[in-house]
Amino acid sequence: MIDLELGPVLRALGKRRSAVSLLVLEVAFAFLVISTLTTTARWYLATASNPMAGHQRDLVNVVINVPAGMTPVDRQTSGLVAEAWLARLRAVPDVVAAERAGTATLDLMMNLPVKISSLQGGERRTVSGWTAAVGPTFLDVIGAIPREGVTLSAIAPGERAGAVVITRCLADALAQGGPRGSILGRTLEAPEVKGRVVGVVDDFLVGLPILRSSHCLAVGIGASPDERNLNFLVRAPPGGANAMAAKLPGLLGSGDATVTVTTFVARKSRYGQVATGLVVMLGILAALVALLALAGAVAVSAFLVAERRQQIALRRALGATRGRVLRYFLVENFIATTLGLILGFHLLLMTFPNMQNTFQGVQLSPSLLWLAAAFLILEGLLATAIPALRAARQSPASVSRRA
Repeated sequence: MIDLELGPVLRALGKRRSAVSLLVLEVAFAFLVISTLTTTARWYLATASNPMAGHQRDLVNVVINVPAGMTPVDRQTSGLVAEAWLARLRAVPDVVAAERAGTATLDLMMNLPVKISSLQGGERRTVSGWTAAVGPTFLDVIGAIPREGVTLSAIAPGERAGAVVITRCLADALAQGGPRGSILGRTLEAPEVKGRVVGVVDDFLVGLPILRSSHCLAVGIGASPDERNLNFLVRAPPGGANAMAAKLPGLLGSGDATVTVTTFVARKSRYGQVATGLVVMLGILAALVALLALAGAVAVSAFLVAERRQQIALRRALGATRGRVLRYFLVENFIATTLGLILGFHLLLMTFPNMQNTFQGVQLSPSLLWLAAAFLILEGLLATAIPALRAARQSPASVSRRA
């Protein structure tokens, strides 16, 4: 049976409170920072990778580049061109739904939030959120789930002007704690969107995830597009996005326009690239903290070993093996590291409510916490093993001569 020498180890830790306390605090801080960074990165990547409601994997983005001579300047004629292309898209076999969508709509998260106001009975409420002026079936294409009222596509074409649909996040913010149904019928005023609220849909990510208003969106009927590149969003059958993207160029090809078709992948959008870059940055910060923790553990462990060289030599002279000396210091470090992890975990639980207020829907991942704890334990054992092995290899005579 292996003797862990817990009694002598605990007495040694008690005698060196300053150095041991430094090691415990260092481990606690490292665990707190690494766990916070990795949890945030995991949440950010998961949240940012699915901004387009429920049918993202089935969406195809179609960009039609009309030559300069064919691009009308006035909105009315440009709208007719877009409607003609939209009709061709909807006529393609297996196309579930299609709608025009400007580049700004497809990358809402790259825009800044705006002020959105509602007015009813002389009462005005202003909150932050995002707006999008789109075609009447845009919410149906992306798979937004209706909760109250109606969607834009369910309204008669002659009555769609001035109709607005909002997400639950925006409805709750504007209702001021009252029932969401009370928001229906209110007048909404915001850039690009102005009119009467006719419906509420489930939340989906439209803004920067770190903002509390990241799920607050108001959608109204947009003006006819006047971009050189006409953008459309097409929903394919479940699992058929790649097949749809492959066949659309041949079906839509025209000598007068260039058709570019890609599957809608959030991480390849402008915002997706920013989100990926942020996750990489958080990973780099976590790695730097881990390296600093390793350097600190090596320094403290080297100090704890160096000040007991004569004690090590005495134990070696009395018959202690190198393995026993090494085990003694490893047990000592393991106890200090465990205390640091316990402290760090409690600090994480204390700060986690603030994280939840900032990052909507963030959850602690037990696997990430265990990985962080295991890494710090292995890091501490490695940091201790290096100076302990070096000290254990020295002969008692050489240590005595130095003393």
